[in-house]
Amino acid sequence: MTNLGITGLPHLVNALICASVFSAGNTYFYAATRGLYGLAIEGRAPAFLKQCTKRGVPIWCILVTALFPCLSFLAMSKGSDVDLNWFIDLVTAGSVINFVVMLITYLCFYRRACKAQNIDRHTFPYYGWGQPYVAWIALVIESLIQFFFGYSSFMPPDVATFFSCYTMLILAPILFVFWKVFKKTKFVKPHEIDLVWDRPYVDASEASFTAPPVG
Repeated sequence: MTNLGITGLPHLVNALICASVFSAGNTYFYAATRGLYGLAIEGRAPAFLKQCTKRGVPIWCILVTALFPCLSFLAMSKGSDVDLNWFIDLVTAGSVINFVVMLITYLCFYRRACKAQNIDRHTFPYYGWGQPYVAWIALVIESLIQFFFGYSSFMPPDVATFFSCYTMLILAPILFVFWKVFKKTKFVKPHEIDLVWDRPYVDASEASFTAPPVG
């Protein structure tokens, strides 16, 4: 744009990029703090994270979450960019594992729970099309991404790259088994899964509307 002689547009683009980054960061920061607070409420995170201010702000969750953005300053040092890349690889691998777990959970919900309780998923307010085939396709693709995420560590062999790419793949099942053994939790049987929850209350509330809600 500078070569084209456009003087104001580059500054506008930079401003829009900064606004977009700030908006995305603010959204993820909010989601991280509330997610951490939810884990604390369920007993899956330290109890001190449940502490809130008088206005209901989870102050400790905010402070803990605020520590992680500081890792971005590692990019300012030439020698620390390796650590930052390690962290990025770990987070990326963890995100892919999250999608794999969500897909497996959905398939268990669709193939086992709904069929065991003879519930048609089309009776739900929202349902995806092409299921369960789309979920199976996504599961295969995500699994391939996960397994080939660190293929570069094999050509030539690189131990550091291997662990940065596959540590989460090794750690996830270990943590799963540890939680099952430590908390002595059991797998819920398909016919015992609660697929109704508070729906009767929601249906009764919506039925009380005199006019359909807009939006």
